[in-house]
Amino acid sequence: MSSDKATIIHVSNDEKFTNTANTTFDKAFPKKNVFFILVNDITKPTKYVTLKEGVFLRSNKIESLKSLVNELNSEKLIVFHGMNYHNSYIVNRLTEKIKIIWIPFGVEFYGNPFLFKKTAFYGSLTKDLYKSKFENNQFKEYLKTNLRDSYYQIFKNTKSPFVENKLAMNRANTIGVLYKEEFNLITNKINKKNFFKFTYYPIENMVDDVEERVSGDAILLGNSASYTNNHLEVLNKINDINIGKRKIICPLSYGDKEYASEINKEGAKLFSDNFEALIDFMPLKKYNEHIKSCGIVIMNQYRQQAVGNVMTMLWRGANVFLNEKSTLYHYLKRLNVHVHSISKDLNSLNDLCLLSKEQQDHNRNMLKEELSEAKIVEQIQNYFKHLR
Repeated sequence: MSSDKATIIHVSNDEKFTNTANTTFDKAFPKKNVFFILVNDITKPTKYVTLKEGVFLRSNKIESLKSLVNELNSEKLIVFHGMNYHNSYIVNRLTEKIKIIWIPFGVEFYGNPFLFKKTAFYGSLTKDLYKSKFENNQFKEYLKTNLRDSYYQIFKNTKSPFVENKLAMNRANTIGVLYKEEFNLITNKINKKNFFKFTYYPIENMVDDVEERVSGDAILLGNSASYTNNHLEVLNKINDINIGKRKIICPLSYGDKEYASEINKEGAKLFSDNFEALIDFMPLKKYNEHIKSCGIVIMNQYRQQAVGNVMTMLWRGANVFLNEKSTLYHYLKRLNVHVHSISKDLNSLNDLCLLSKEQQDHNRNMLKEELSEAKIVEQIQNYFKHLR
Protein backbone atom coordinates (compact mmCIF):
# COMPACT_ATOMS: atom_id res chain seq x y z
CA MET A 1 0.00 0.00 0.00
CA SER A 2 2.68 2.45 1.04
CA SER A 3 5.91 3.10 -0.83
CA ASP A 4 7.61 3.41 2.55
CA LYS A 5 7.64 -0.11 3.94
CA ALA A 6 8.79 1.21 7.32
CA THR A 7 5.31 2.66 7.88
CA ILE A 8 3.25 1.09 10.68
CA ILE A 9 -0.39 0.65 9.67
CA HIS A 10 -3.09 0.99 12.33
CA VAL A 11 -6.81 0.26 12.13
CA SER A 12 -8.99 1.82 14.80
CA ASN A 13 -12.33 3.49 15.43
CA ASP A 14 -13.56 6.86 16.63
CA GLU A 15 -12.73 6.01 20.25
CA LYS A 16 -11.16 8.07 23.04
CA PHE A 17 -8.11 5.77 23.20
CA THR A 18 -7.13 6.34 19.57
CA ASN A 19 -5.56 9.79 19.99
CA THR A 20 -3.34 8.55 22.81
CA ALA A 21 -2.19 5.60 20.72
CA ASN A 22 -1.46 7.91 17.78
CA THR A 23 0.58 10.29 19.93
CA THR A 24 2.56 7.52 21.63
CA PHE A 25 3.37 5.61 18.43
CA ASP A 26 4.31 8.86 16.69
CA LYS A 27 6.82 9.63 19.44
CA ALA A 28 8.27 6.15 19.01
CA PHE A 29 8.41 6.38 15.19
CA PRO A 30 7.79 9.99 14.05
CA LYS A 31 5.77 10.33 10.84
CA LYS A 32 5.90 6.57 10.30
CA ASN A 33 2.34 5.73 11.38
CA VAL A 34 -0.83 5.64 9.30
CA PHE A 35 -4.19 5.35 11.09
CA PHE A 36 -7.35 4.22 9.30
CA ILE A 37 -10.37 5.22 11.39
CA LEU A 38 -13.53 3.25 10.62
CA VAL A 39 -16.69 5.36 10.99
CA ASN A 40 -20.36 5.18 10.07
CA ASP A 41 -20.28 8.37 8.01
CA ILE A 42 -17.06 9.95 6.70
CA THR A 43 -18.85 13.26 6.05
CA LYS A 44 -19.59 13.87 9.74
CA PRO A 45 -17.11 15.25 12.32
CA THR A 46 -15.38 12.71 14.52
CA LYS A 47 -16.34 12.61 18.19
CA TYR A 48 -12.94 11.71 19.67
CA VAL A 49 -10.27 11.31 17.02
CA THR A 50 -8.27 14.33 15.92
CA LEU A 51 -7.87 14.41 12.16
CA LYS A 52 -4.31 15.25 11.16
CA GLU A 53 -1.52 14.08 8.88
CA GLY A 54 -1.47 10.31 8.67
CA VAL A 55 -5.06 9.87 9.93
CA PHE A 56 -7.67 8.81 7.37
CA LEU A 57 -11.40 8.17 7.74
CA ARG A 58 -12.87 5.08 6.08
CA SER A 59 -16.48 4.00 5.95
CA ASN A 60 -17.28 0.86 7.91
CA LYS A 61 -19.74 -0.30 5.25
CA ILE A 62 -18.91 -3.74 3.88
CA GLU A 63 -17.96 -2.60 0.38
CA SER A 64 -15.55 -0.04 1.82
CA LEU A 65 -14.06 -2.65 4.15
CA LYS A 66 -13.52 -5.00 1.18
CA SER A 67 -11.62 -2.24 -0.60
CA LEU A 68 -9.49 -1.60 2.48
CA VAL A 69 -8.69 -5.31 2.79
CA ASN A 70 -7.34 -5.25 -0.77
CA GLU A 71 -5.12 -2.27 0.07
CA LEU A 72 -3.84 -3.79 3.30
CA ASN A 73 -3.02 -7.20 1.85
CA SER A 74 0.31 -5.83 0.62
CA GLU A 75 1.42 -5.02 4.18
CA LYS A 76 3.58 -7.13 6.47
CA LEU A 77 2.21 -5.97 9.82
CA ILE A 78 -0.96 -4.21 10.97
CA VAL A 79 -1.94 -2.98 14.43
CA PHE A 80 -5.62 -3.26 15.34
CA HIS A 81 -6.89 -1.11 18.21
CA GLY A 82 -9.85 -3.02 19.60
CA MET A 83 -11.47 -5.91 17.78
CA ASN A 84 -15.08 -5.01 17.09
CA TYR A 85 -17.11 -6.41 14.20
CA HIS A 86 -15.63 -4.09 11.54
CA ASN A 87 -12.03 -4.58 12.64
CA SER A 88 -12.68 -8.33 12.84
CA TYR A 89 -14.11 -8.38 9.32
CA ILE A 90 -10.84 -6.99 8.01
CA VAL A 91 -8.61 -9.29 10.08
CA ASN A 92 -10.48 -12.41 8.96
CA ARG A 93 -9.98 -11.55 5.29
CA LEU A 94 -6.29 -10.63 5.31
CA THR A 95 -3.69 -13.06 4.03
CA GLU A 96 -1.99 -15.30 6.60
CA LYS A 97 1.43 -13.79 5.87
CA ILE A 98 0.43 -10.49 7.54
CA LYS A 99 1.34 -10.22 11.22
CA ILE A 100 -1.61 -8.98 13.26
CA ILE A 101 -1.04 -7.08 16.52
CA TRP A 102 -4.22 -6.75 18.55
CA ILE A 103 -4.39 -4.14 21.33
CA PRO A 104 -7.62 -4.99 23.22
CA PHE A 105 -10.12 -2.47 24.51
CA GLY A 106 -11.50 -5.24 26.76
CA VAL A 107 -15.17 -5.31 25.81
CA GLU A 108 -14.54 -7.41 22.70
CA PHE A 109 -12.99 -10.15 24.86
CA TYR A 110 -15.02 -10.04 28.06
CA GLY A 111 -18.28 -9.30 26.26
CA ASN A 112 -18.09 -12.23 23.84
CA PRO A 113 -20.68 -14.88 24.87
CA PHE A 114 -18.60 -17.61 23.21
CA LEU A 115 -15.89 -16.92 25.78
CA PHE A 116 -17.81 -15.91 28.93
CA LYS A 117 -21.33 -16.16 30.28
CA LYS A 118 -23.09 -12.83 30.69
CA THR A 119 -23.01 -13.14 34.50
CA ALA A 120 -19.46 -14.55 34.77
CA PHE A 121 -18.17 -11.35 36.39
CA TYR A 122 -21.09 -10.65 38.73
CA GLY A 123 -21.19 -11.17 42.48
CA SER A 124 -24.13 -13.07 43.98
CA LEU A 125 -26.21 -9.98 44.80
CA THR A 126 -25.52 -8.41 41.42
CA LYS A 127 -26.33 -11.68 39.68
CA ASP A 128 -29.68 -11.84 41.49
CA LEU A 129 -30.46 -8.27 40.44
CA TYR A 130 -29.57 -9.04 36.83
CA LYS A 131 -31.71 -12.19 36.78
CA SER A 132 -34.65 -10.35 38.31
CA LYS A 133 -34.51 -7.89 35.42
CA PHE A 134 -33.76 -10.22 32.54
CA GLU A 135 -34.60 -13.86 33.37
CA ASN A 136 -38.02 -13.48 31.73
CA ASN A 137 -36.38 -12.25 28.53
CA GLN A 138 -34.43 -15.40 27.74
CA PHE A 139 -36.66 -16.34 24.81
CA LYS A 140 -36.34 -12.81 23.43
CA GLU A 141 -32.56 -13.08 23.70
CA TYR A 142 -32.60 -16.45 21.93
CA LEU A 143 -34.79 -15.05 19.16
CA LYS A 144 -32.64 -11.92 18.83
CA THR A 145 -29.46 -14.01 18.54
CA ASN A 146 -30.89 -16.16 15.77
CA LEU A 147 -32.31 -13.17 13.91
CA ARG A 148 -28.94 -11.42 14.20
CA ASP A 149 -27.10 -14.43 12.81
CA SER A 150 -29.49 -14.62 9.86
CA TYR A 151 -29.32 -10.88 9.23
CA TYR A 152 -25.52 -10.83 8.93
CA GLN A 153 -25.48 -13.95 6.80
CA ILE A 154 -28.14 -12.71 4.37
CA PHE A 155 -27.46 -8.98 4.15
CA LYS A 156 -23.72 -8.74 4.80
CA ASN A 157 -22.54 -12.21 3.79
CA THR A 158 -20.54 -12.51 7.01
CA LYS A 159 -20.80 -14.45 10.23
CA SER A 160 -22.43 -12.78 13.23
CA PRO A 161 -20.33 -10.15 15.07
CA PHE A 162 -19.41 -12.40 18.01
CA VAL A 163 -18.27 -15.19 15.70
CA GLU A 164 -16.26 -12.81 13.49
CA ASN A 165 -14.82 -11.33 16.67
CA LYS A 166 -13.68 -14.65 18.13
CA LEU A 167 -12.13 -15.73 14.82
CA ALA A 168 -10.21 -12.46 14.57
CA MET A 169 -8.89 -12.69 18.14
CA ASN A 170 -7.65 -16.20 17.37
CA ARG A 171 -6.10 -14.98 14.11
CA ALA A 172 -3.99 -12.29 15.83
CA ASN A 173 -0.30 -13.09 16.27
CA THR A 174 0.42 -10.69 19.13
CA ILE A 175 -1.55 -9.12 21.99
CA GLY A 176 -0.60 -5.68 23.27
CA VAL A 177 -1.47 -5.37 26.95
CA LEU A 178 0.18 -3.78 29.97
CA TYR A 179 0.86 -6.84 32.08
CA LYS A 180 1.36 -10.58 31.81
CA GLU A 181 -1.44 -11.45 34.25
CA GLU A 182 -4.03 -10.10 31.78
CA PHE A 183 -2.18 -11.62 28.82
CA ASN A 184 -2.25 -15.05 30.47
CA LEU A 185 -5.98 -14.79 31.15
CA ILE A 186 -6.68 -13.91 27.51
CA THR A 187 -4.50 -16.68 26.11
CA ASN A 188 -6.27 -19.22 28.30
CA LYS A 189 -9.35 -18.54 26.18
CA ILE A 190 -7.89 -18.11 22.70
CA ASN A 191 -4.90 -19.30 20.68
CA LYS A 192 -1.39 -18.78 22.05
CA LYS A 193 0.04 -15.36 21.18
CA ASN A 194 3.16 -13.25 21.53
CA PHE A 195 3.21 -10.62 24.29
CA PHE A 196 3.72 -6.92 23.53
CA LYS A 197 3.78 -4.58 26.54
CA PHE A 198 1.55 -1.60 25.79
CA THR A 199 -0.94 0.66 27.53
CA TYR A 200 -3.30 3.46 26.56
CA TYR A 201 -2.68 5.06 29.97
CA PRO A 202 0.63 6.95 30.17
CA ILE A 203 0.69 8.93 33.41
CA GLU A 204 1.09 12.23 31.58
CA ASN A 205 -2.22 11.66 29.77
CA MET A 206 -4.18 10.62 32.85
CA VAL A 207 -3.71 13.60 35.14
CA ASP A 208 -4.02 17.34 34.51
CA ASP A 209 -1.69 18.23 37.36
CA VAL A 210 0.97 15.60 38.14
CA GLU A 211 1.55 17.14 41.57
CA GLU A 212 -2.08 17.12 42.72
CA ARG A 213 -3.14 14.72 45.46
CA VAL A 214 -6.43 13.68 47.04
CA SER A 215 -7.39 15.69 50.10
CA GLY A 216 -10.21 13.92 51.91
CA ASP A 217 -11.58 10.63 53.21
CA ALA A 218 -14.63 10.24 50.94
CA ILE A 219 -15.10 6.92 49.14
CA LEU A 220 -15.13 6.64 45.35
CA LEU A 221 -17.14 3.54 44.42
CA GLY A 222 -16.96 2.05 40.92
CA ASN A 223 -16.57 3.79 37.59
CA SER A 224 -19.84 3.34 35.69
CA ALA A 225 -23.41 2.06 35.64
CA SER A 226 -22.29 -1.43 34.69
CA TYR A 227 -23.21 -4.67 36.46
CA THR A 228 -19.53 -5.64 36.37
CA ASN A 229 -18.86 -3.00 39.05
CA ASN A 230 -20.66 -5.21 41.59
CA HIS A 231 -21.82 -2.18 43.56
CA LEU A 232 -24.34 -4.05 45.70
CA GLU A 233 -21.71 -6.28 47.28
CA VAL A 234 -19.63 -3.27 48.33
CA LEU A 235 -22.58 -1.21 49.54
CA ASN A 236 -23.68 -4.03 51.82
CA LYS A 237 -20.15 -4.69 53.08
CA ILE A 238 -19.38 -1.11 54.02
CA ASN A 239 -22.82 -0.73 55.57
CA ASP A 240 -22.01 -3.68 57.85
CA ILE A 241 -18.83 -2.01 59.12
CA ASN A 242 -20.70 1.23 59.91
CA ILE A 243 -18.79 3.98 58.08
CA GLY A 244 -20.72 6.71 59.90
CA LYS A 245 -20.97 10.00 58.02
CA ARG A 246 -18.31 9.07 55.46
CA LYS A 247 -19.30 10.35 51.99
CA ILE A 248 -19.69 7.85 49.12
CA ILE A 249 -19.39 9.16 45.56
CA CYS A 250 -20.64 6.72 42.92
CA PRO A 251 -20.19 7.54 39.18
CA LEU A 252 -23.24 6.28 37.28
CA SER A 253 -23.38 8.73 34.37
CA TYR A 254 -22.76 6.20 31.63
CA GLY A 255 -23.84 2.62 31.17
CA ASP A 256 -27.18 0.95 31.97
CA LYS A 257 -29.68 3.58 33.13
CA GLU A 258 -31.98 1.06 34.79
CA TYR A 259 -29.04 -0.42 36.69
CA ALA A 260 -27.93 3.12 37.66
CA SER A 261 -31.40 3.75 39.10
CA GLU A 262 -31.27 0.54 41.17
CA ILE A 263 -27.83 1.38 42.60
CA ASN A 264 -28.89 4.95 43.35
CA LYS A 265 -31.94 3.69 45.25
CA GLU A 266 -29.96 1.12 47.23
CA GLY A 267 -27.21 3.62 48.07
CA ALA A 268 -29.73 6.22 49.24
CA LYS A 269 -31.59 3.60 51.31
CA LEU A 270 -28.43 2.48 53.13
CA PHE A 271 -26.55 5.78 53.44
CA SER A 272 -29.15 8.51 52.91
CA ASP A 273 -27.60 11.86 51.96
CA ASN A 274 -24.08 10.50 52.42
CA PHE A 275 -24.48 8.60 49.15
CA GLU A 276 -23.96 10.78 46.05
CA ALA A 277 -24.73 9.21 42.69
CA LEU A 278 -23.16 11.07 39.75
CA ILE A 279 -25.99 10.55 37.26
CA ASP A 280 -25.36 13.45 34.88
CA PHE A 281 -22.31 13.63 32.62
CA MET A 282 -19.56 15.85 34.02
CA PRO A 283 -16.59 17.26 32.02
CA LEU A 284 -13.34 15.52 32.96
CA LYS A 285 -11.77 18.55 34.65
CA LYS A 286 -14.87 19.13 36.77
CA TYR A 287 -15.12 15.41 37.57
CA ASN A 288 -11.50 15.25 38.73
CA GLU A 289 -12.07 18.27 40.95
CA HIS A 290 -15.24 16.67 42.34
CA ILE A 291 -13.52 13.43 43.36
CA LYS A 292 -10.49 15.18 44.83
CA SER A 293 -12.01 14.49 48.25
CA CYS A 294 -11.88 10.72 47.64
CA GLY A 295 -8.94 9.37 49.59
CA ILE A 296 -10.49 5.89 49.39
CA VAL A 297 -11.30 4.07 46.13
CA ILE A 298 -13.22 0.78 45.90
CA MET A 299 -13.39 -0.96 42.52
CA ASN A 300 -15.11 -4.34 42.76
CA GLN A 301 -14.70 -5.54 39.18
CA TYR A 302 -13.72 -9.18 38.69
CA ARG A 303 -12.38 -8.47 35.20
CA GLN A 304 -9.94 -5.86 33.93
CA GLN A 305 -11.88 -2.61 34.01
CA ALA A 306 -11.38 0.99 35.11
CA VAL A 307 -7.59 0.68 34.77
CA GLY A 308 -7.21 4.37 33.97
CA ASN A 309 -9.33 5.34 36.97
CA VAL A 310 -7.35 3.11 39.31
CA MET A 311 -3.96 4.30 38.08
CA THR A 312 -5.03 7.94 38.26
CA MET A 313 -6.29 7.64 41.82
CA LEU A 314 -3.19 5.71 42.93
CA TRP A 315 -1.07 8.49 41.44
CA ARG A 316 -3.11 11.06 43.32
CA GLY A 317 -2.51 9.22 46.57
CA ALA A 318 -5.72 7.30 47.18
CA ASN A 319 -5.95 4.06 49.13
CA VAL A 320 -7.34 1.64 46.51
CA PHE A 321 -9.28 -1.56 47.23
CA LEU A 322 -9.70 -4.09 44.41
CA ASN A 323 -11.26 -7.51 43.99
CA GLU A 324 -8.72 -10.34 44.15
CA LYS A 325 -10.28 -11.93 41.07
CA SER A 326 -9.03 -8.99 39.01
CA THR A 327 -5.75 -9.39 37.13
CA LEU A 328 -5.12 -5.70 37.86
CA TYR A 329 -4.95 -6.45 41.59
CA HIS A 330 -2.30 -9.14 41.11
CA TYR A 331 -0.30 -7.00 38.71
CA LEU A 332 -0.15 -4.09 41.17
CA LYS A 333 0.75 -6.40 44.05
CA ARG A 334 3.58 -7.82 41.92
CA LEU A 335 4.85 -4.27 41.43
CA ASN A 336 4.77 -3.85 45.22
CA VAL A 337 2.22 -1.04 44.94
CA HIS A 338 0.26 -0.30 48.11
CA VAL A 339 -3.13 -1.66 47.02
CA HIS A 340 -5.63 -3.67 49.06
CA SER A 341 -8.04 -6.58 48.77
CA ILE A 342 -11.75 -5.94 49.30
CA SER A 343 -12.30 -9.40 50.77
CA LYS A 344 -9.22 -9.57 53.03
CA ASP A 345 -8.37 -5.97 53.89
CA LEU A 346 -11.75 -4.25 54.13
CA ASN A 347 -13.33 -5.52 57.35
CA SER A 348 -13.56 -2.57 59.72
CA LEU A 349 -13.76 1.20 59.73
CA ASN A 350 -10.05 1.31 60.60
CA ASP A 351 -9.27 -0.29 57.23
CA LEU A 352 -10.68 2.75 55.43
CA CYS A 353 -7.62 4.80 56.33
CA LEU A 354 -5.65 7.19 54.15
CA LEU A 355 -2.22 6.29 52.81
CA SER A 356 0.76 7.95 54.44
CA LYS A 357 2.87 10.42 52.46
CA GLU A 358 5.59 7.74 52.23
CA GLN A 359 3.13 5.18 50.85
CA GLN A 360 1.79 7.68 48.32
CA ASP A 361 5.30 8.55 47.15
CA HIS A 362 6.19 4.87 46.86
CA ASN A 363 3.15 4.22 44.66
CA ARG A 364 4.04 7.18 42.45
CA ASN A 365 7.56 5.90 41.95
CA MET A 366 6.28 2.44 40.98
CA LEU A 367 3.74 3.85 38.51
CA LYS A 368 6.22 6.27 37.01
CA GLU A 369 8.58 3.38 36.32
CA GLU A 370 5.79 1.43 34.59
CA LEU A 371 3.57 4.06 33.01
CA SER A 372 5.60 7.11 32.05
CA GLU A 373 5.20 8.05 28.40
CA ALA A 374 8.97 7.73 27.90
CA LYS A 375 8.83 4.14 29.16
CA ILE A 376 5.93 3.22 26.88
CA VAL A 377 7.63 4.83 23.87
CA GLU A 378 10.79 2.85 24.62
CA GLN A 379 8.80 -0.39 24.78
CA ILE A 380 7.21 0.32 21.39
CA GLN A 381 10.59 1.06 19.84
CA ASN A 382 12.14 -2.10 21.24
CA TYR A 383 9.31 -4.34 20.07
CA PHE A 384 8.75 -2.90 16.60
CA LYS A 385 12.32 -2.31 15.50
CA HIS A 386 12.81 -5.97 14.59
CA LEU A 387 9.35 -6.32 13.00
CA ARG A 388 9.30 -3.40 10.54
